[in-house]
Amino acid sequence: MIEKVFKFLSIFSVNLKMFEEKAFKHPSDSLVEEIMIKKRNIVSLKHMIKPSIHVLKMVELRLKKIFDDDLGVYFEDLEDKIQKAFWDIERLSESIESIEDSLKTLLSIRISHSMWVLTLLSTFLLPLTFITSFYGMNIKLPFADNSMLIHWILLVVWFFMFIFIYKLKKKV
Repeated sequence: MIEKVFKFLSIFSVNLKMFEEKAFKHPSDSLVEEIMIKKRNIVSLKHMIKPSIHVLKMVELRLKKIFDDDLGVYFEDLEDKIQKAFWDIERLSESIESIEDSLKTLLSIRISHSMWVLTLLSTFLLPLTFITSFYGMNIKLPFADNSMLIHWILLVVWFFMFIFIYKLKKKV
């Protein structure tokens, strides 16, 4: 059983390195799902190994009473292997949590950038929507007879909006 655990842990370490590379090269939602599955597997393995440490100590104590100290070396070796497996599982658990945190941060940055673009788009379209709805009314409005003046006003407003956004982008 212990040898299978160590084999699984070595495979899992290789998979963890691949997840880390994927997280920084191509972060995606499906990768978060895969990491959560691996995280669940680590927790399951941890819950299987942790009680066996206690059980092994109890068996060792009981067998020492029966057979004196003949089996002590064997149980100490088993106890060391299980303890090492448990520490490896803890290390993998910490590693996958840090990869998950990094991936969530990268995805959050990408979402923030998307929100910034959408904010800029709405900043441009909101005044135009207001002006078109205002001048779409069937009543006599100021400057309705002189359409060139309206075009110049819109051009000036857009010019100042571009300058404002340029300065904002330069600060960021």
